[in-house]
Amino acid sequence: MARFHVGVDVGRTQHVARVLDTTSGHLNRSFGIPISQEGFDAFQRYLEGFSSNPEDFFLAVEATGAYHIPLASYLWHHRYTLALVNPARSKAFRKAQGHTAKTDRIDAGVLCHMISGVGLRATEPRPAAQERLRTLTRWYFRLQEERTRAINRVSATVDMIFPEFWQVFSDLTHVTPRAVLQAYSTPDEILRADKKELNNLIHRASLGHRSPKDGEHLKALALRTVGVRDIYEPAALQIRQALTQIAVIERQEKDLVPYIEREFRALGFSAEEFPIGDVTTLATLVAHLPSPQTTPSVQALHAYVGWCPADHQSGQYRSAHPRMGRGCPQLRWALYGLTLAALSHVDRYKQYAEQRRSQGKAGGHILIIVGRKLLDRIWAIANEKPAFTAPVSVCYKLNKSNTLIRPLVEVS
Repeated sequence: MARFHVGVDVGRTQHVARVLDTTSGHLNRSFGIPISQEGFDAFQRYLEGFSSNPEDFFLAVEATGAYHIPLASYLWHHRYTLALVNPARSKAFRKAQGHTAKTDRIDAGVLCHMISGVGLRATEPRPAAQERLRTLTRWYFRLQEERTRAINRVSATVDMIFPEFWQVFSDLTHVTPRAVLQAYSTPDEILRADKKELNNLIHRASLGHRSPKDGEHLKALALRTVGVRDIYEPAALQIRQALTQIAVIERQEKDLVPYIEREFRALGFSAEEFPIGDVTTLATLVAHLPSPQTTPSVQALHAYVGWCPADHQSGQYRSAHPRMGRGCPQLRWALYGLTLAALSHVDRYKQYAEQRRSQGKAGGHILIIVGRKLLDRIWAIANEKPAFTAPVSVCYKLNKSNTLIRPLVEVS
């Protein structure tokens, strides 16, 4: 057991640390850590004043945004054991201790007491290839979120000025309605459009799948729309700008996919190994899986992902849509999409779902169970990959003059 427990409250320009000596129970004064190489080196020298052996320390570092990452990387590279702590968890512990005030010094002291008080488990650094894949897939996930927000903004604007538009087109996830709105953003513009040009636009954008009568139908609806005419001009500007934003995001997603595929292969995976899924979805799952060394069971894996229905009811609780526990949102997003696809396209999961429905099980519960089966299968595949399961060693890369260049995370 580590003799010294160190709590680090993370900030944007400076961190604050305190050291608890477990043998004497003495909690030392706070130590400011500037965000610089000199500041981190000074913090290391400060710790060496207590002990020169990194194994004598256990550090609790508050995981706030991205501010903690440089310090955590530095500490891992110098062989310190640390746990990344969710700020919500440290806040709850601070309140449980009776602290009404909130300062950096108090928060650092709370983190010291959390180490032994709640039995924090050490956080292990991820392999370099998995960390790169995690960064790429998180960016892809954010692009997906931005694209969805932009589509929703366009849909809301169309609802105000031309609600009848949805009688011809179902939604904006397809290319054809976006092409029409980019060219003719208001009912007045649709009415002024040449019938032949409008029909040709719909025919080309839909690759021949849409009927030429759709243009005529759209003109008839535009003539008698109940949309608000007074906001046509600003609404048209908003629609065109949002559609341009969607096109830019989709190009960014397309440019990102080759990098995701490269890092996915670097970990030894291929899409053919899995029951279903494209590379980006599977890569998101693999990139965010926890370390096997810190995940003792599949139950712990389910809890980490948040793929467990949280039942807060008493008695016989029945619901078509069980509550989901908190967990990794990127993992849940990818697993949810993969589960829906498996229920539609993988025979053994389709048969299983039919069997459970015949037993009276609700659709939401079937989704949870099939998702759990998929997650267990993906976990088993990942645990066969040496690059994923091997323990991680951390070191600094030095140039010829023995000067620090940058930290590396390598698989030993």
